Amino acid sequence: MNLPDLHDWEIKAILTDHNVQSVIIQLLFPETDDTASITLKGVTHFHASEMMLQNVILDVLVFKTVVESDYFDYCKKVLHIRNDFFSENNNVKILYVEPSVGVELACSFTEIEFNSNIYFK
Repeated sequence: MNLPDLHDWEIKAILTDHNVQSVIIQLLFPETDDTASITLKGVTHFHASEMMLQNVILDVLVFKTVVESDYFDYCKKVLHIRNDFFSENNNVKILYVEPSVGVELACSFTEIEFNSNIYFK
């Protein structure tokens, strides 16, 4: 699945559930009040840092294979994984959220869903 362009969207909440190995990222586009969520399943490694009151996305990258990339290498570092992790777990992907401001997120997962225009309580 390819994610839409999420530049300037805000992360409103990150919900984790270690029992079912899932992460839900709740999103808001402030200019239009559109909402969306990214659901990650089969999560094995998760890292988030510097969550603030406003968390604006610069870019979202999804790595489906091992690649030569500074971003990919950085994700491996913060998630404490090596290249052989991917050969041992062939369905694993990495999501990286690069912030303009606020939370930076990296996560290894097996399934991803994007849902738009949902209501958050």
